[in-house]
Amino acid sequence: MHEIQTQRSTALSIDLDQDSFQDIVLLQKDRVMVAYGEGAGSFSEVQTLFQVNETFDLSQVIDSTFLDMDYDGDLDLLLFNEQIYYENVDVWSKPAVRHELRFSSPDFNPPDAAKVVIPDTTPEHVRFLAYGDSLAVDLRIEPTYRRLDFNRDGMLDSKDIDRLHAQVASPGSGHRRDMRFDMNHDFFVDQADMARLLDQFGTSYGDVNVDGAFNSDDLVQVFQLGKFRDPGSQGTTAYSQGDWNLDGQFDSDDLVYAFQLGNYVVRGSFNSIPIESRSWTFAELAEVADRKNRTST
Repeated sequence: MHEIQTQRSTALSIDLDQDSFQDIVLLQKDRVMVAYGEGAGSFSEVQTLFQVNETFDLSQVIDSTFLDMDYDGDLDLLLFNEQIYYENVDVWSKPAVRHELRFSSPDFNPPDAAKVVIPDTTPEHVRFLAYGDSLAVDLRIEPTYRRLDFNRDGMLDSKDIDRLHAQVASPGSGHRRDMRFDMNHDFFVDQADMARLLDQFGTSYGDVNVDGAFNSDDLVQVFQLGKFRDPGSQGTTAYSQGDWNLDGQFDSDDLVYAFQLGNYVVRGSFNSIPIESRSWTFAELAEVADRKNRTST
């Protein structure tokens, strides 16, 4: 049991990292601290999430609320009356980014001493009810990012899939999972989340260029990277480099896995071919990739 110092702090109980255990968040004058819940009434050591540089005392703020302000899947700190929020970047592993609220109506003035309830986030807006002594406002704010755009480059592509892959492949010991990647909301980040992400991208295993079809283009792309059975790539191979079964390497097991769970599309056909209808050998797969490579040069 770790002792939590609460001098001049406002304490909040919330599942900040969304792992199903309640955490204790401390708002102090110029910083936000947390003790992560670990189950059975135990908590991690208190650590500083980020510091702030404001003219007001953060511990005296009455309207602090954690909700997903930018629609990226994790919780941010909203200070509604102050009309700012602090963006949670990569599970607070980087300094929080301060944002001023962008209201849908530029003439809107929030009610004094407002509190916030009913959070609801969609790709188009963050919606919640702000209310004061005698005024309630249905408020919408444009989100900053697009859900599933994990690297925040404005694109939904293999780089985002690689980010989830890295989370699944990360060692469990001492590693706090980023629950933005918990696609099926079961409080784990694992292979099932990869399958759900691919489904939401409208594709399947093996489609490394994320064009919606697993075909010879994808085989050519991964074979050209030179990761196949490469001892030097053991444990470091990404999804876009051929590690489809998430064991850290690209080998024949990944090909089997992709053909079993993916839908291989033959050129000139709009129909997918499951592995059960065709027996593929590695030699045949390599020939497909080699033939495509020869015809494209």
